[in-house]
Amino acid sequence: ELPEVYIVDIGTQGVKTKGEWNNAANQFKIKLTKKEKQRRLERQRRFGGEGWESDSSEESARKIKIAKKHAPRQSKPTFVGTSKALEKEYLRLTTFPKPEDIRPLKVLRKALKHIKRRYTEEEDFEWANEQLKSVRQDLTVQNIRNDFVIEVYETHARLLLEHGDLNEFNQCQSMIETMTAEDLGGHSLQQTAQSADEFTAYRILYSLVQRAWSDLQRGVANSRSTNKNSRKSTEHAMFVVNSVLNNNYRSFFRLYQSAPHLSPYLMDFLLNRVRNSAYRSIIVAFHPSISIEYFEDALGFQDNEETRQFLKKSGAIFVEKVGLPRSVDCKASANKTRSSSKKLK
Repeated sequence: ELPEVYIVDIGTQGVKTKGEWNNAANQFKIKLTKKEKQRRLERQRRFGGEGWESDSSEESARKIKIAKKHAPRQSKPTFVGTSKALEKEYLRLTTFPKPEDIRPLKVLRKALKHIKRRYTEEEDFEWANEQLKSVRQDLTVQNIRNDFVIEVYETHARLLLEHGDLNEFNQCQSMIETMTAEDLGGHSLQQTAQSADEFTAYRILYSLVQRAWSDLQRGVANSRSTNKNSRKSTEHAMFVVNSVLNNNYRSFFRLYQSAPHLSPYLMDFLLNRVRNSAYRSIIVAFHPSISIEYFEDALGFQDNEETRQFLKKSGAIFVEKVGLPRSVDCKASANKTRSSSKKLK
């Protein structure tokens, strides 16, 4: 059963309605259009498709040397695992684990690479989600705190966001925020400037989706500390906040089309909210009538039929033309909306 937020706030262009949902198999399949192929190429870049081992061995060695030199000190692991399995079923721990059931850091690095590669090839979300949970568990049990842990949580957060699991996504992005604020012997873990900007934007948009206003204020305040040269995603998120709070639907849909990284997947959950508010504003502002095409263009619908379905659901009164509704009677529609609002009160 989908959480209420998926039912109430997901838009008609949202991730849950771009394809087909198979309730029996509990699987979501997206049609392989040209746009979807492009999205999958972008996913390969995010999760490491082609070129993820493109560094020369000399360059890789140099990066490792620099990382070790600047790595934050961390408490020693409670114990070091001995398992060499790249794949491992995720099970909730009920007793203290045995070393042979836990993978050491070296194996976990290989496991993450394996998970990314298989996910980009097969798009098996359930498998990848379970494997990433298992990697996180092995890191936690061994008390490992380093930049690799950040990479694991970032990868898992993106995967969850791409598939619309906001609850689990929030757990990951909250953990990233906690780890980067921790004091580990005078040092703290850090995201790259680009990733910090990306996830700051996600926190702002997530707070807006959930109407968590205090978290939104905190996110906006914290965004000022991000690198001024890497603020593209954060600034975009701030513009989205302004457009939603000011009911600027034209601006919102322009921002929706230009959203960086995975921000569109969070904006999906704002689509119906923005459209419903925009509908009420339009029927009050325009008289005597307004074309269906205006709604289609202004509110980002894919075609005329989808627009008419939204307007019917919103209670619009149509002006008939040769048996086909071509425009909306603004005054009659506004009166109907006001009447419905009074009944609800």
